[in-house]
This record gives sequence, structure tokens and C-alpha cells, in this order.
Amino acid sequence: MKIDRVDKSYDIVFAILLFMLPISVAIPNFCLGILIMLFVLKKRKSIFKNEYIKLLFLFVLYFILKAIFNNVFIENINQYKHILIVMIVSILSFNIVDEILIKKAFLTGLFVAVIYSFFKIGVYYYQCNILPLGNSYEVKEMLLIHRPYFGFMCFLGIVFALDLIKRSSSSIEKYVYISLLFILFLFTYLIVARLSMLLILLFFFFKFIFSTEKKTVLILVLFIATFFVTLIFNNNFQKRFHIQSTLEETKKVFSNQEPRVVIWDCGFTDLLSDKEANLLLGYKNPKNIQSNLNDCYEHKIENISKREYYLATEFNTHNQFLDFFLQGGIIGLLLFTTLFIYSIYTLRHSKTAVLILFSFFLFCFFENILHRQLGAYLFGIFIPLYFSKTILKE
Repeated sequence: MKIDRVDKSYDIVFAILLFMLPISVAIPNFCLGILIMLFVLKKRKSIFKNEYIKLLFLFVLYFILKAIFNNVFIENINQYKHILIVMIVSILSFNIVDEILIKKAFLTGLFVAVIYSFFKIGVYYYQCNILPLGNSYEVKEMLLIHRPYFGFMCFLGIVFALDLIKRSSSSIEKYVYISLLFILFLFTYLIVARLSMLLILLFFFFKFIFSTEKKTVLILVLFIATFFVTLIFNNNFQKRFHIQSTLEETKKVFSNQEPRVVIWDCGFTDLLSDKEANLLLGYKNPKNIQSNLNDCYEHKIENISKREYYLATEFNTHNQFLDFFLQGGIIGLLLFTTLFIYSIYTLRHSKTAVLILFSFFLFCFFENILHRQLGAYLFGIFIPLYFSKTILKE
């Protein structure tokens, strides 16, 4: 298919956005403005021709109209701008022509971010002779991106690298992607990004089950073996998973150190039983959700230093489904969940696409992905990307 000049420019700008996404916060926004202008100039474009965009539009429209009706839109503009970014970026993503260019750009930018973080980790180790990559404040200083998001991007990068290995005709190009795959794998395990580590293990496990090539099986066995060796010998790994010498001690440490134990208890008990929480429509003002969470931390956490840490950090619900349930009630939760149900059903014939969707589902279960600009971009780009006509059929 012949690509006209506007389509080519559109894909190049999108590639620059993807390259900068792991590196910068500001430049992707600048690229987004250019993409919107190029989108207007496109001769062939899709806006509301597919069901996913229609469902996404209903989801965004519900929360925006609810906020306007309750006169809290301006007060909570930072939250609503993220779901608007998801809507805009999703429409733009459905109009990508060269999917391969997009994946290559993302992998290149991710590689730069990983190498830079490796450098910062090396400098820290040289100065302090220790790598505190368990539960520590120092991690924020050593990593370019917040750890859960960095790990999740590495997981996506590994999936894309395997895809590009299969599509590459050049041996040199294949070795480059294989090397990149190993680097991303090593980095994810070094920083102990828990969910991403489990997603990688799950991904390779399914690849192992369905693969018939001996070389592929050998590589997958190596990755799975590395995971379990790391589980046994990596002290940072054990700290991140709160593993102790006995099961009872592990449970005790986990309940004491894992923030979600307190956060979810507050979210599912105190906040849902609050008189302001409407089961059907949720809170009138989303700002009160964080305020009520802070009140809950104040009276539930007995340890003073731990309580002060939670209040200073202002931990959100750490569950996007719970967050939308509190914000929009049953209606909001159903609208958000329907996006996943429809996507998984539509793409059910592609194992990789289903696994990507499942990984986003799990990520949303443990993080408020749409509270961050980076999360909004990831959600808005990589789910629509798997609706592409050029997706590799498996």
C-alpha cells in the first residue's frame, strides 16, 4: 500500500512520541499537538468507525458530564485530563499506518532509558557499595521512571522485541533484538519490578507451551530457570516479595510492609461505607476520595512513622477499578471493565494480544494507571495498536 506524505509524516511524529515516552514527559505532549494537526490533514482516517472507540467515548463522556453536572470538573481537571488524553491518543493510534516503525521507536527510546538508569545504578553502587533495590527510597533516585511503570514498559518491550525478531529478515537485526530482549529482561529483574516479572514469566510460559521450535524452547527454559534462581539468591527480590524464613513470618511482614494491605482495606471498607459514596454513581467530588483515604490512614495506622509516611505520600487507591468504582459507581466501573471485555473478545484469536490486554488488566488492578500521564499514554497507544490490521496473526 502506497503511503502518502501526510501519513508518512504522521507515523514519523508518532514514532518520535514513542521514542521520547520513556525519556521525557514534555516532548510527547508537544508531539501530540503536531499529531492532532496532521490527523486533520489525513485523507483516510478513522474516528468513531470501530466499537472500541465508541465504548471509550461513552466511558470518558460519562465521567466528564458527571463532573460538569456536579460542578467539580475544574477542581479535578488533572484527573479528567488523563482520561481525555486516553481518548485522543486512542483515536490517533487507530490511524497509524506503519506499526513496525512505532514498535522500533518505542524499543529504541526504552533502550536509552534503561542504559541511562544502568549508569545511575552503577554510579550509586560505586559511591555506596550497595544496591538497595528492595523497598527503598533510593530507587527513585536511580531510575528514570517510576519502578512499576518502568517494569511494565520493559515487559511491553520484550513482547515487541520477540515480535520483531520473527518479522526480521536480516540476521544482524535479529541479533540486535535478541540482545535488546536480554537487556530488558535483565533490567526488569535487577530493579525487581514485581508485577512485570510475573508477567514476563507468564508470557514465556505460554510461549513455551505453544512453541515448536527447539531454539525458542531453549531460550524460554533459560528465562524461566533464571526467574527461579533469582527467587532463591536475589536478596532484593526477597525483600520486594517480603519473603522470610517461614510462611508465618512472611505473612506478618507482608501485612506490615505492603502498602496495599492498608490502602485496599481503607478503600473497600471505610470509603465504600461512607455516606457520600453512592453505589450507582460514586462520589460527587473525586477530590474527597483522597481526603477520606488520608483520614483512614490517620486512624488505622498505629505506627507513627508509617502513618506519617502514608499521609506525606498520599497513597491513592492503587487499583484503577476501585478508583473508578469510587468515582463513578457501578456505572463507571462497568464502562471501564467493558473496554477490557470487548477487547479480549474481539482479539481472542491472537494469543499475544490477549496477553497484552490481560497485562493491562492486572496493571490496572495494582496501580491507578490513569492517574499518571505516562499511564494514559500507554493505555491509549498500546491497546488500540493491537486492533491494527497489520497485527501478526498467531
